Amino acid sequence: MGKVPALLRLSALLLVLLLVVVGCSSIPPAEPEPEGDLPGEEPGSQEGDPAPEPGKKTDPVQAARDRVLAATDLRVLALEPTAGGFSVYQQYLYYWLPGAPSNGHRLVDFFGGDYPLPHLHTLEVPYLEKATWGLGGKLYYLCRDALDEAEDFALFAYDTATGKAVEHRLIFPQPFRPRQFFLTQEGEALLVGETGAYLYNLAAKTMKKAADFSLEPDILARATWYPDEPLLSYSQGDQLYSFDPLRGETTLCYSAQGTIKEIFWDPSGFPALLSPGLVEVLSEEGKLRKSYAVPADAHSLAWVPDWFSEEKISYLLPAPQEGLPQLIVADFGQGITYTYRSCSSYLWDWEGGTKVWTYSEDGEKAALTLGWLHWDQAPQVPAIPYYQSREEDPRLPLDYGKGNLLKIATELFRLRLEEFKKQGSLSKYTIEGVDFWGDAPWSYLAAAKYSVLPGDGDWVSGNGELGEDGWVRHKYNFIRIYQDGEYYVLGSNWATSP
Repeated sequence: MGKVPALLRLSALLLVLLLVVVGCSSIPPAEPEPEGDLPGEEPGSQEGDPAPEPGKKTDPVQAARDRVLAATDLRVLALEPTAGGFSVYQQYLYYWLPGAPSNGHRLVDFFGGDYPLPHLHTLEVPYLEKATWGLGGKLYYLCRDALDEAEDFALFAYDTATGKAVEHRLIFPQPFRPRQFFLTQEGEALLVGETGAYLYNLAAKTMKKAADFSLEPDILARATWYPDEPLLSYSQGDQLYSFDPLRGETTLCYSAQGTIKEIFWDPSGFPALLSPGLVEVLSEEGKLRKSYAVPADAHSLAWVPDWFSEEKISYLLPAPQEGLPQLIVADFGQGITYTYRSCSSYLWDWEGGTKVWTYSEDGEKAALTLGWLHWDQAPQVPAIPYYQSREEDPRLPLDYGKGNLLKIATELFRLRLEEFKKQGSLSKYTIEGVDFWGDAPWSYLAAAKYSVLPGDGDWVSGNGELGEDGWVRHKYNFIRIYQDGEYYVLGSNWATSP
């Protein structure tokens, strides 16, 4: 497998272009060999190899260690039924509704804002697909003809900061229909279709061919990108393959113990495979690194992004009778399984495995709920780090700005800078923007970008750019807003990182 860096907290913002595939045996792209040995060293466990030795990692977790996982609901978003494909960036939620016009793509925020996504108006039936978050909080997506008749294609980059989208019309030198794309760190979009691949430079708006090949439509439709490499992964039976669109090469990487049902990625970026009753985690050389026993009907597997453990896996189990599947978390390091709530799908928040989104439907109603998990005990009300005191610090009622947390954070930050101005530590200031970063019990995190003209205070240290006119420009601080009874207050615990 490719050499992959450590866990990315925000993979959509940290894309690294790695093109070397290690420990996999190359085979012709048009005729993959689903069975049999390959020349040279075996890429993984082949037929006849001994199964992994039993132990705490491959034995099922004992029922006696089962626990019910409770949570505090931090946010509930009412959505339409059949919603799916969820992805979250700061306060923005992207999802889609199958069968709706333009495939029902939606971009909303946590505070009631709706952001219509533009499409090609030259198409009678436009179809949006493959949306992904890129650098700078931009949502990229392809637009094509749903009927596959027109040759009009475009890659849109929707900027959440401005509420506007840049349209990149894709003009190919020969008939070509892109089905997948990958954003590189070099500012290029790798566009992949059944007959080849092209590289489009987003800044220069130039196109060049990367490779010619023939890829079966069903493989391209179900293949998924590596987390941080321009490689596609897919399975056939018990065989795991990777496909390099830049070279047009298919590589057999591993032979699993059973039929591969799902491919997902562990916290270190290595692939993990789900076959009935077993999870196999591979090394960068394409060898079996470790395995875990799971129920045979487990599905929708994911790693829990726990900063202190890489042995927590979550999955859904079908309900014993009619009803929604049950979300299960298996901590193989501690030998404990946790039963969480019922849901149709789920999405982990990046913040250390403490928060998870769950989507559920009940008749005509549907909701996406963010829960703060009580792994050991319920969260305690935090001690608020006041500047002066509870009575003296500026505060805002909970319903300020109709409860819009961004407006509340912006106004509390402005009031604090006004206090600094009165005290003489700064002469002037400008607030360039405030972004929402995450919920927590009785508080939430925001990020403020601003510039100051210092008075008798030290505003040069930390970050920012000192200008010749004395201004310290483009400072960036993470601030925490606390719920204090019926009010919100700004804590004194500013930081330059989350």
